This record gives sequence, structure tokens and C-alpha cells, in this order.
Amino acid sequence: MPLEVLNGSLRVVKNSLPSHLQKVDLEHLQLGRDYANQYIQGSFVTSYQLINLGNGTPFFKIVLQESENSSSRNSSIYILIFGKLAEDCAKVVQQGNIIMVAGFSLAKSTNDPSRHGCQVEVSDEAGSTIYQVAPKYTYTSLNHLKNGNFCTVVTIVDQSNAKLVCSFFKAVKDALPQIYRTGDIVRFHRIKIKEFNHQMQGTSGPGFASLTFDGNIGSPVIPRTSSKTFSFTDEDRKIVEDLRIWVASNLFSLPPMKKLCDIQPSMFFEFTGQLIGKAKVDGSSYLLKIWDGTKCPFPSWNVFVKEEDLEGDGSLLRRLKYLTVDVVAYDNHVHVAKLLKIGQFISMYNVHVKTHSSENGRDVIQFLLHGGTGYGRGIAVLPENHPDIIELKSFLDTIDLALSESSERASPEPENSYTLLGSYVERCQQLSVTVLTDHQHFDATTLNTIRMSNIPQNYRIRARLLKFEPKKLCQSVKLHCPQCNSLTELDSILREASATGSDSKSQSTSFCNSVVWRVENQGQRRVAFHFVTHKELLQDPEDTLVFLEGGTLNEILKFTSKFKGIIPVTSKEDSIALLDLSVPYFWEGNMQYYGCKHCSKPKAMESLGCLASKQNPSWDHTSIEQGYVIFFCYSIILDFHSAVYG
Repeated sequence: MPLEVLNGSLRVVKNSLPSHLQKVDLEHLQLGRDYANQYIQGSFVTSYQLINLGNGTPFFKIVLQESENSSSRNSSIYILIFGKLAEDCAKVVQQGNIIMVAGFSLAKSTNDPSRHGCQVEVSDEAGSTIYQVAPKYTYTSLNHLKNGNFCTVVTIVDQSNAKLVCSFFKAVKDALPQIYRTGDIVRFHRIKIKEFNHQMQGTSGPGFASLTFDGNIGSPVIPRTSSKTFSFTDEDRKIVEDLRIWVASNLFSLPPMKKLCDIQPSMFFEFTGQLIGKAKVDGSSYLLKIWDGTKCPFPSWNVFVKEEDLEGDGSLLRRLKYLTVDVVAYDNHVHVAKLLKIGQFISMYNVHVKTHSSENGRDVIQFLLHGGTGYGRGIAVLPENHPDIIELKSFLDTIDLALSESSERASPEPENSYTLLGSYVERCQQLSVTVLTDHQHFDATTLNTIRMSNIPQNYRIRARLLKFEPKKLCQSVKLHCPQCNSLTELDSILREASATGSDSKSQSTSFCNSVVWRVENQGQRRVAFHFVTHKELLQDPEDTLVFLEGGTLNEILKFTSKFKGIIPVTSKEDSIALLDLSVPYFWEGNMQYYGCKHCSKPKAMESLGCLASKQNPSWDHTSIEQGYVIFFCYSIILDFHSAVYG
């Protein structure tokens, strides 16, 4: 068979070749020699279109590279393939494949002088054979994906009112257009236009560069550029000024850039300030502590986080306590917030000022950066030489912090001014935050009809909401067992789980390394760690599953940030088993997974040994729960009292 696809590692494939074949390096190839018992090997790097020659013979040309790291002209060579072998190779061989060529002949190359002086010719008639090493693919879980190119998507419009959506990809973030807010003016150099979904779309082509200008009339015409060199003529300046006038008079009014002292409830605004503290609140929200030198005129919401979780200078945070506001960023803005550095000057766009009644009945102002990018919503780090930053830094230098701090001490901080984010989960239901589908394919149904119908059914209603229960949305979260259909209160199961055990007896297993620690100042209490090994070796902490025996709830929470997952266990005779299911059976980061006491039949943890012995063990809750636990699903139960609308 002229084309053979061989499976296995490169070493295994070489052993599968006919025994008389010996490898020859490209640099040793010479005209006039016989290579009947030799083969060449390399990576397929370039191909040309399959064509038919004048006599109708199929012809396919590829480039074979022996070493990716070599710059020698002899490290790559042209392979000329004729006949049916050419058709087969064009269908099967892909760029990056390793191939071996046997039964070839050499001819003087008339192609690229930067490659080998000879070219390889193969065909069916000559008895040539091409061996392709079948590529080996490995599956990667989504949480292990690594960043590739940086991407930004922008929509631009000009005086013609025609819009163009542009998607730019760059390996370096600074090479992307430096757009700070909606209304900025951009100039794209060497933009590439193509059609996508029957619409024109812009992309970054070779040599792409951009200039960005502030869109406000009267602002300095100073470009933010992604290129070290650029030209900017008087005609370009006039176009920028004309666009500024057009934006101000025809397009839209930009959200006002405000100081904190100027804000009013229920407004959306933009502001620039300095980041002095930040903390992760949960998987979908992030806390940013920001000040701009002015004081919010209303009592503001303080998000409670543990002191050890808060990044920033503690002394500075205390001094600026009364000049700082807590901004909570949600959803897609969490990743950006994590990358911010303390001390940076940032601009935040489309921040929502919202009034919230705290538990003591006192109204406070919340600063929320909702998910999505509508209306230019986002966070931008401004350079030190930005005019707004220069002005802000000069203003901050004039503030007497000692005077501000002493004046605020005269008015004591109200009780319960710090709110746990978990106790407040209501968020503004804009379309940009939570997409509420109207389901137009369903006709509207009256509430009486729904009450009299069999369940389950899908309905669409239009009604005016009179009231809903429970008042706190966090109380609507229940744990539902899909097998027995029981509902369990989440807060009651947590109260039941104040501790996972008071003592431990280390039990050795065949796939664990166990360590017992005595807890200081707590008598004889001990905590046992059973680290699950892979092929008798410990893995990196972020890939390690730990059986924790005798630990408290707080101790489990502490270790979830260090290890892949935590399973609370207890000693039973000569083995370890899942703890009573009053606590989550699996802890992974901020997620806890619960099991139904009535339906689950936990086994000894040794039964997980089959998972540990796999080539790439996956320690996620779905793998662990199979055959061990009937897991709870999170359900949201709300009682609505409505009046039919229209």
C-alpha cells in the first residue's frame, strides 16, 4: 500500500517499518546514489494545491522539514508526489504530521534555493511508500485551557450611519486598539474586510495598526497608538474634529464622567479613581475599593470580606475608609478585576448607582458594574501620562488625609454598615445583566388556565407582580434530590455541618499518602490529610484530591483554595468512608456538592482507587459521585402573587 497510516508513538512506528529500511538524514542526500533501502523522515510543513499535469497525472507537492529548530538550507526539502499516491496524500496528510518516505528517487531541485539542492520524487509506479504517523490527540478539560491571542470586538460608525463590526486578535494586548470608552474615535490602518454571516466584518490584517482619540470636543488631539511609528496629518486632525462634532450632535450623549461627590441614586455614570484594595467575593463577583479624593454624599454599601482575603495596604485602607467606595464587578468583568494591580488608576464605565435597604432599615448606596459590555460597560487601566490621570494625581496630592479622617471620626459608623454579599443577591435585571427571553412562540396563558392544567407544561404569562416570597432571594435556594424529590433547606444543612469531626485516626490506603497533624491549643484534637497519589507519586496541589479527616468547616474552607478538591471523611473500622451527608461530600473551590441522606449509599473510599489508577484521573464531582452519592441539585423556589396583565 503506497500510503500507510501507523498508530503509536514515534518509537513504536519506527519498529513497525520493514527491517531493511534505514533512516538517512537530509543533509546526506546526494544525486546518483541508490536509496532503495533507506527512508527520510520529517514534519509536513507546507503543501501546494493538488493538480493534474498535462498528461492527466495527479501531482501534489509538499515541503518536508527535518528539524524545526534548524536554520540550515538542508533541513527542508521538496517532495514531489505523482499518481494515485498524490491523491491519497492530499486527502490524508495534514500540516504538522510526521511522515516517512521510502522508495524515492532524487533529482536536482529547480525550486526555492533556500531549501535542499535536491528534490524527492515518489510515485506508485516506482514502488514508493509514504508512512504517516497518526497524530495523537489529548483531551483538555475547559478549566485547564490556556490563554491564546488577545481579542477585542468593536463596532464603529461614521457620518454615513453605516456600522462595521471589527474583531481583532493579537498575541500582545498592547497591539490591540487602546479604546477606553464608547465614543472614542479610532483610525485603523490596513484593516482587512471580509464577509461573515452575510455582513461585512473588519479584522486585523498584516501590518495592522490603530490610533485612538478621545471623542469629547475640546480634548487634546493626542493619539493612543499600538504602533511605534505612525503618520498624522492636518487632514487626519480635521477628520477627528469633524467626527467629534458629529458624535456630539447626532449620535448619542456620552455618560457623564463624574466625581464620587456628584453621584445620585439610580444613575449610570463613569468615573476615574485609584484602586487601593480588591478581593474575590465569589465565582461571579469581585470587590474593588476605589477613591477619587471626593466623598460620596450618601451612606455607601460596605461589602464584608475576610481581612486575609483583602489585597492592599491595610494602613492606607483604614486612613481612606471614609473616602473609599466598594464597587462590585460581576460576570465577565471579574477576570479583568483580578488582573488589576493595587495603586493603578482606572476608569469604570456604566457603573450603576443603586439604593438598597439594609437589614436595619437604613438605605445605602451600592456601586455595581453589571455583566456584559452594553453601553461601553467595562474597566480600563489608564496610562500615567493620560490627562485625566495627571489631573487626578495632582488633586489627590492636595488632600489632607489627617484632617479628613479626624472629621469623620466625629460621626460614628452605623451598625451593620458591612453587608455580607451572600446575604444580598438581588441584582438589577437589565437585559445586559440577565437575558430575559420573551418566548414569543408561546401564546400568553391566563393564571386560572395554568392552575387547572396538568403538569409539567410550558407556559408564557403576562402579569403584574404583586409580591413574592421569600423576601431574601438567598432563602429561595433549595437542595433537590432527583430520585426521591425531597427538598432540603440549604441554611439548615449548613447549621448542621458546624464541624466535620472532632478527632481522627489515620487509615492508610493503597493510593494515598497520609499525614496527621495535632491542632495547637485544642487538646488532643488531630486532623488527618490523605493525599491521593497518581502512580504512587504526589501531584501538584492544584491537581490533588485530599481526604480530610477530623477537620472543621472553617478548616475545609481554608484548604479548598489550595487543593483541587476536598472530601470530608471519617474512619470506619480499617478504612475511611464519606462523612455523614449533613456536610457537602465534595468541595471544589467556591463550590460545594451535597448528597441526599435517604438515597445515597456511601462506600469506602478505597473504591475510588480505580479512578486514581487511570492515566489522567479526573477529580471532579461527576466522577466521584457515580455509584457513591445521589447528588442534590440546586433549585430556586419562589412564590409569586400576580395579577394578570392585559
